[in-house]
Amino acid sequence: MKHGYMGLTYPRIDVMFKLLFGCRRGLFFAAPLLVSAPFGVRILWKDKNIPLVMLAWLPRPLQLLFFVQCIVSVWAGGWSYGPRYMAAGVPLLCVGFGAFMDSGSAFLEQDRCSLWPPVGGLICANGVSTTPQPPDQFHCPLME
Repeated sequence: MKHGYMGLTYPRIDVMFKLLFGCRRGLFFAAPLLVSAPFGVRILWKDKNIPLVMLAWLPRPLQLLFFVQCIVSVWAGGWSYGPRYMAAGVPLLCVGFGAFMDSGSAFLEQDRCSLWPPVGGLICANGVSTTPQPPDQFHCPLME
């Protein structure tokens, strides 16, 4: 807490990549379905039937990402799977994921997405069947 203002400094790009794509704390590594959320946000943005007020939630996940990467010492969130402090933004990203799944694109109609629920179920089962708090000695707790 002695660095920056009360432990907060500038955003760091290396921490952002670790929070999004890293094996230990990566949001898209722990929840691969959320990769489609930005595509769903784009679908919602282009839809003229949806008022722009409905998209007021959009900056919150980005704000959490930028805030967490500015924390000097505890951005990793201790013993946990995935980015612990970004968990509040996950339900908001699911709005974009839902819009993507409802879009009816050719990608979704060809049953290429039928493997997504089992993959997510295996990741969750792996986390809760062993320990929900993996120690720091594990580099990639979902695989080790």
